[in-house]
Amino acid sequence: MVVFKVFRDAWSLGTGTKEREEATWLFVKRLRRECAVWGMLKHRNISRLWGVVIHPELSSAGLVSSFMPHGDLGEFIKKKIPYDCITMAQGVACALEYLHAITPGPVVHGSVTPANILIDYDETTKKFFPLLTGFGRSRVMERHGYTTSVSNMHPLYHAPEIVADDDATEDTNKRLVPGSDVYSLGMLLYKLITGHDPFYKERFSFPIALSIAIAEEGLRMTKDKYPVPSQYEWCWPIMEACWEFKAEERLTSKEAYRRLRKGPGADGTSTPVPITFVAANEA
Repeated sequence: MVVFKVFRDAWSLGTGTKEREEATWLFVKRLRRECAVWGMLKHRNISRLWGVVIHPELSSAGLVSSFMPHGDLGEFIKKKIPYDCITMAQGVACALEYLHAITPGPVVHGSVTPANILIDYDETTKKFFPLLTGFGRSRVMERHGYTTSVSNMHPLYHAPEIVADDDATEDTNKRLVPGSDVYSLGMLLYKLITGHDPFYKERFSFPIALSIAIAEEGLRMTKDKYPVPSQYEWCWPIMEACWEFKAEERLTSKEAYRRLRKGPGADGTSTPVPITFVAANEA
């Protein structure tokens, strides 16, 4: 079974001829970018792109990939199905290590969030595992980096250098680096081991206020305010190393993956315990 990813109202954007042409150009640009990046990726923790479909009943051309009945990570956690938190985190970290090692490159995903993590099930290991998807913001980095759209980004999972500009548009030049993905990995790890979104205890009237607190005031989660289950306390140093304010001071995806695989045990193994979560609004 497959699923079509379409871009809502892609052909009807804009009111005038010029606006319509610009909107169509931006759509084609985004579609070509996502196809170019996603289509070349082959990894066990990355959702496979099977092709592109054009049909009169679709609102736009669609990207074809495998259907995942368990949905994305956000939907999956709401179902409160026990899963191996560390296996999930290792899978995402492994996918990022693969992307960041591609040459020429690296490839930076740019939007590692629960909505872009699909969930599959391995009948052999009897474990759920993640598939990274959503490559609409991704590009292969050129020698001096690359620019990409950062509009509509939510501050919870994105690095300070990405959410700093609240006026970001499709034409806004932003420099994404592998460290931007690593920051998101750290936030995703917190979500995986607690079931809560990052910063869920903060109270801001507007999302932009949270963005400012994160990007300009250095707001970070602390162990006292955001405790994790005792069996996962060893993850705190990893998360904090992913959250460093400066991208160049964060862990590499390779090191993050290595530390997640090593776990807390002296023998380099871990025995994470699947837990059932309480949704943030129920805590």
